[in-house]
Amino acid sequence: MSNKRQTRTSLLCLSLWLYMAVQLWAIDRNVAHWKMDEGVGTVVTDLAGGHHGTLIGLDPEAAWINDGQLGSAIRFDGLEGHHIAIPHADDLDFGDNDFSISLFVRYPTPPTDLDQRWIIKGSHSNDPNTGKRYELFHHNSNVVRFVIDDDNTKSRIVVDDAPFISGEWVHVVAVRDTQQGQLSLYADGVKLNSLNPASESDNGTDLTGNISNGEQLRIGESTVDGGSVMTGDIDDVCIYATALSADDIANLYACWPALGEVLTSSKVTLGWGTSSSLETYDLYLGTDYQAVKDATLDSPLLIATALDANTFQPDTDLDYGQTYYWRVDRVTSPSTIVPGDIWHFSIEPYSLALASTSVTATASNFRTGYGPERIVDESGLDPNDLHSNYMPDMWFGSYVPDESLWVEYQFDKIYKLDEMWIWNFNSDLEYAMGIGAKDVTLEASLDGITWSLIADLQLSQGTSQPGYSAQYRG
Repeated sequence: MSNKRQTRTSLLCLSLWLYMAVQLWAIDRNVAHWKMDEGVGTVVTDLAGGHHGTLIGLDPEAAWINDGQLGSAIRFDGLEGHHIAIPHADDLDFGDNDFSISLFVRYPTPPTDLDQRWIIKGSHSNDPNTGKRYELFHHNSNVVRFVIDDDNTKSRIVVDDAPFISGEWVHVVAVRDTQQGQLSLYADGVKLNSLNPASESDNGTDLTGNISNGEQLRIGESTVDGGSVMTGDIDDVCIYATALSADDIANLYACWPALGEVLTSSKVTLGWGTSSSLETYDLYLGTDYQAVKDATLDSPLLIATALDANTFQPDTDLDYGQTYYWRVDRVTSPSTIVPGDIWHFSIEPYSLALASTSVTATASNFRTGYGPERIVDESGLDPNDLHSNYMPDMWFGSYVPDESLWVEYQFDKIYKLDEMWIWNFNSDLEYAMGIGAKDVTLEASLDGITWSLIADLQLSQGTSQPGYSAQYRG
């Protein structure tokens, strides 16, 4: 730094602390999650893997419905060429490995005798495509099929369609378990029996090899076959690169958010199982497991009582960076209360520290051994973000007459800003030398050409003591 204690700091993006939307799951290896909660437009966002889908042919005004299993959903109109298209990605192909599909399906009216693809990746024919695929669909013979095909051997499980066409939302899970050599289908948490248990071609025996196909994924219609369009509703589609266990599936069906899910929003809707006209529900919510477990009707943790629906949204937003526990009791009569299990979810922190590998610092100049990389690689910071007074932990530039010292941070992409923290120069001799920054200008740019003023700051002199707190957090 100069003995004038001045510097100009220019930034392409502003923060080393920033808000980053991330989605984590209690069930490992969730590679795609289309919640279908947008409610408008033609984009269907994948919260897990970034495999965003597009409405093809469907009219957004009619396709988005508000009475999804949880939030909005998509209603398919049964017209040829109308579906959700998701581009190929390698992590949506599973080769000869495990995977699972989870989604909610509803038929407001019984399906016709046409095949109706709920989800498919790949194709039936190897001319001009691969002939490899996985698909889950309602077949015109009043059955539901989960099929995988490596273009040589096709394996499938075939079950009766009665559990899926009740007119209500049904939670559907399809599982390929290569260790067991088995395909399975579940409806509302219950594993279904094959209609032909003695037939290897129908009972889910997995004799198939590599099903990776490099082709598009579609929801609501087949990739190549006509007469395969969905005429019902689909919501909350997830794909997992693992074979979900029976307990995993029971938990997915039992509660929303999923058990252990980490949410990106503080506005939460809670949902559970299915509702019955013969019972109501009492809902408890809190941040302490034991307190929620022990709560009774006079507890402040009771946030709703005598609910006749199986969803509820708290009146206020919840806190970021917090784990919540909740319980739903079934009330079958005034004197009969059946306590529920304790479920939990978390809300991600509002801000996440940007990894030092995501930013490169350059400077107008620096002295050997005191480069600008020291600013971003956490040199000198302890676990409480307090800085040392050891000079090699800091950037040290040289004064050049009539020139400003500057540091520029180049990020690997554009981020949504929350905060930037600044520690001034703080060597053990700073109290006597006074060579830290004083007047500082912060600027930001998206292209490195046009810069916008963020703030003009005046920093205080470093303390020369270890355990030095950031002077600026803004």
